[in-house]
Amino acid sequence: MVRIGCVAFRNIYIVDIDDEEMVENAKDFIIEDIDNAVKHNETLFWIDVKEDKNHKYTYDDIHPGLLDLKRIKCPNCNFESYYSEFDKDEGQFICPECDNRFELK
Repeated sequence: MVRIGCVAFRNIYIVDIDDEEMVENAKDFIIEDIDNAVKHNETLFWIDVKEDKNHKYTYDDIHPGLLDLKRIKCPNCNFESYYSEFDKDEGQFICPECDNRFELK
């Protein structure tokens, strides 16, 4: 079974979204955090990888640009290509070579 997670910039500022000034200030804080991380060569320390244990996201939520870099192999005929080369139907991949249907494990 594929485990879904997220890669995110670490800092989160909780705000009153009805307070426009607070929201704008939080945006400025995030920009300042990024600037400081770059300036001090600490950007990798500010990036977190977390598993989505609450199952809030699905495979369909993964950014298309990341999926285009992913290679998939058909377990039936061993055809291997990029994610975008495979048709999908009801959560299953369809191999363009042998029409085998399979799920990622």
